[in-house]
Amino acid sequence: MYEHLLTLSRNLKSYFPSLLTTEKQWVVSLYGPCGEENIKNANLSSTEKEQLLEISSDTTLKSKFYMSENDSFWISLQNEYPEVSKKALQILLPFSTSYMCESAFSILEVTKTKKRSTLKDIESELRVSLSTIRPRIEDLCSIRQSQVSH
Repeated sequence: MYEHLLTLSRNLKSYFPSLLTTEKQWVVSLYGPCGEENIKNANLSSTEKEQLLEISSDTTLKSKFYMSENDSFWISLQNEYPEVSKKALQILLPFSTSYMCESAFSILEVTKTKKRSTLKDIESELRVSLSTIRPRIEDLCSIRQSQVSH
């Protein structure tokens, strides 16, 4: 298990060599035990640090931080704290977009197997596979008539 995690860590460093997590730790652990240290280590302007300190001292935002996803939390602060919110979203964006690309590629790989290699119109298949909207099977079935016997 340890060797697996060590290999995973090395691979991540090879994919993201310039990723210094100490400077960006404030995005995901603002209210943790090292919250103030994370703010000090952050590579932010004075305005952004002031906004971050205001956010970290607000107890309402603290509960909101723990109850929502990281991206949702920072998006909700765009009007009140635009500079620090923008910076946080710039840090979070590469992870979510790379995840979406990787999952799309995995679905493409599963969809276009050797048996289905002649599938030409893959866009429609991918759109359905990647959609977060769940089909309402009951409604679709109610529109169609069952096959009646002759």
